[in-house]
Amino acid sequence: MRLFLAIKIPANIRNEITERIVEIKRLGPKVRWIAGDNLHITIVFLGEINREKAQQLEKICNRVIPELSVFEIGLGKLGLFSHKNKPKIIWLGINEGKENLQKLYKKLTIYLQEKKFNLESRSYIPHLTLGKIKTEKNKEVEDLVETTNLEKKWCFRVEEIKIMSSELSSSGAVYKEISNFRLQNLSS
Repeated sequence: MRLFLAIKIPANIRNEITERIVEIKRLGPKVRWIAGDNLHITIVFLGEINREKAQQLEKICNRVIPELSVFEIGLGKLGLFSHKNKPKIIWLGINEGKENLQKLYKKLTIYLQEKKFNLESRSYIPHLTLGKIKTEKNKEVEDLVETTNLEKKWCFRVEEIKIMSSELSSSGAVYKEISNFRLQNLSS
């Protein structure tokens, strides 16, 4: 199964972001936008793993995640990830809570590497993927990102981390929640 660890975006924020995407779609470039129900922040992508590794992942999450405290995330400015100078991914940046996400990523990856999980080699940049760019009109996409002001800062409280599966289909990925792990709530 194809697994990853993620933070699910609350429904009210997913709905607002989806409304803004509808507005942005009219502005131009061809982008395969992520469906509102699929919006999430990936912490660690693990790819295809077997049942034994999935059980090890559950144990690692049970050990690490409850040690960490609930925190706030603030979403903000649009950005791009490029490959060979061509924009490939349009994303929403993390303005608040980035340090917490990086700490969570670092703690989890230490244990995952100990158990010989194959992890991505690129640096972890916390973000919310909004879409995959399907056009060669680089300037059009760059202008869109530069000039689009979402005029809203979305904030929410992160109380749990999820193991999710991803099945690829011709209409895009289908995500399913496998397990939830609660962060420590120090105020209770």
